[in-house]
Amino acid sequence: MRTSALLFSCLLAASLAHGAGVKISEKFGYDPEDATRFLQAALDSGEKEIIVDAQKGPWYARPLQGRSNQTIVFEKGAFICAKRGEFHNPHVPLIRFSHCTNVTLRGEGPDLGGFRMWRDDYADRSKYKWSEWRHAVSLLSCVNVTLEGISVNESGGDGLYISTAGGRNTPAGQAPVCVNTVVRNCVFARNYRQGISVIGADGLLIENVVMCDTKGTPPAAGIDFEPNKPWECLKNIVMRNCLSENNEGKGIEIMVAQYDRTSEPISMRFENCRCVGNLSALLFSHGARDVDCPGKDGTFVFENCVFEKSRKRAVSISRKPWSSGLFVFRNLVVDGCGVETPDLADFSVSVSGHPGCPVGEYVFENVTVKQPQARPVISYAKRLGPYEGEPTRFSGAMKVVSAAGTRVETFDSAWRASNFVWRAGTALPLPPRVAGVPAGAQIVDARPGEMVSCAHAFVRGKGKFFVFHAPAAGEVHLKMAQTCIGKRDYGAVKQPMRIYRLGDEQPVAGVAVAMPREPEGGVATFKVPAPGFYQLEILTGGNGVAILAADVPVALDSTTGLTSLVAPSRNGAASRRWREEASKLHFWVPAGRTFGCVGAGEDSESVGLTLANPAGEVVWREPAVSGVARTVQTAATEGLWSLSLAAPALGAYEDHAVSLNGVPGWYFLSAEKYWKM
Repeated sequence: MRTSALLFSCLLAASLAHGAGVKISEKFGYDPEDATRFLQAALDSGEKEIIVDAQKGPWYARPLQGRSNQTIVFEKGAFICAKRGEFHNPHVPLIRFSHCTNVTLRGEGPDLGGFRMWRDDYADRSKYKWSEWRHAVSLLSCVNVTLEGISVNESGGDGLYISTAGGRNTPAGQAPVCVNTVVRNCVFARNYRQGISVIGADGLLIENVVMCDTKGTPPAAGIDFEPNKPWECLKNIVMRNCLSENNEGKGIEIMVAQYDRTSEPISMRFENCRCVGNLSALLFSHGARDVDCPGKDGTFVFENCVFEKSRKRAVSISRKPWSSGLFVFRNLVVDGCGVETPDLADFSVSVSGHPGCPVGEYVFENVTVKQPQARPVISYAKRLGPYEGEPTRFSGAMKVVSAAGTRVETFDSAWRASNFVWRAGTALPLPPRVAGVPAGAQIVDARPGEMVSCAHAFVRGKGKFFVFHAPAAGEVHLKMAQTCIGKRDYGAVKQPMRIYRLGDEQPVAGVAVAMPREPEGGVATFKVPAPGFYQLEILTGGNGVAILAADVPVALDSTTGLTSLVAPSRNGAASRRWREEASKLHFWVPAGRTFGCVGAGEDSESVGLTLANPAGEVVWREPAVSGVARTVQTAATEGLWSLSLAAPALGAYEDHAVSLNGVPGWYFLSAEKYWKM
């Protein structure tokens, strides 16, 4: 394990004193093979301070549940270790604190006490089902929690997971983010997914902490800030005197793909931090869901930091589709990065604009870049689609030192004019979004009761992705299939699905159906209680799931913003055929209506888009969209328009998204079954 002597000088100078706590072995007992019952009894006891006292070996435990208003002290040499051969539930951590307040976990030094698991065991598929969630310490919707002077190593997920207590579909307010969390003088080493993951936090101090040697499954970062929901905020966050070293992924990763116009601006400061020997030192990515409204990234300050020996570039900032905010790099040293990619620029900045709105600000103050060979210091993502503006501010300077000598890059008006020559696109603002139920909709069904082929729009995750109309009470049939994504080869696993009346929160029916990856798929049969519109909720298990045929009108629901899709995998004859064939979605437009049609890729992942009017004439084509592309059209006559999604001419074909503005966002899967608004 790599640590920094300077990082722990204060810690090692004096041990942490603790009060008159209760030693667990003396009051509750100890078992060298399985101490779970004694540890849990101590946690449940209501004692203000319990002491994990040093024994000849670790305190082996199965999953534990923490409580409020308690201090847990680790004596010198005391470790709570996951019992080997346990933890087959892929979602259960070693110790979980849920809705807890006023909790302290304290040790005398990270080499002297803390938590340990068995990362290599969990990664062995002959022993365990794959999972990235076997965390060591999990904090869920907690207030006033401190971790100090301990190590948290070898987890089957994250060393420390800071999140909300609800699931991905929990409404805002029912499961708040963690508030006032302190992590100080700790080490998170050799964890499987992340040293630390932060899903949501308001008030987080991480000080004198090492996050090192993360390896196993992506992102594999030292620390990853990645909300699952728009309301999971990242506010008042400070990292100070921290080291992120030798991680398989990034040193610091900030991914806010789920943020939208309702999300609060982020506020983060990184002071005196080092990122050494990671894939990259820093990655920021914004995946705003609202293409007609820019995201408010917030403020990110990096002061007195050092980024060393990244295997690829030092910093990547990707803002997609549109977002604004402030990045400040002050007294920053970038030294010897690009070890495996010496031709890459040290900084990659994606700067996309939005009509009439601020774009983003980048400030460089006293930045020194030491390059192993002469190369550009900054590269710019130039999208294939229309570009709509330069950053609101791009200022400061960098001193660049290489074998070719020393030069200064000054980001003045002349530099910007030379480097942002592709700016000033002419795209029109999008019309307002139209949401809500299709009141008074007129159903068009050319083949009532018959199964018709549908566009293979693969959705992924959990959500109410599709809407269909049932003409009467009785059975509805949907033929479905899944495509394998990454390592998640579930074959013919049955996927759970539920249906809801459109706008209701309680399901009216549910079913589980096997959806093989080959063309035959599986047919899901639902019994609906009455005619009307219904939403279909799917839990895809991480794979892509599509409706291949239906006997009722069915639409992809894009009424609330960008709807995420995924390309079919490259594996199997059916998947390859789906990749090669365009997926044609349809939407109804009244005569004279102006609307906006939007498609988006995921940075390096692209999609080809083709828009045709009711006569079948192509009116817009983007062969490879990696950021966002959109068009504003006015319908001369009423009719059914089509948007075709296909493999891009350039770039990887995987994650992409679509949206509609100016007309209700229903993308119909068949031109034979739909509804008019």
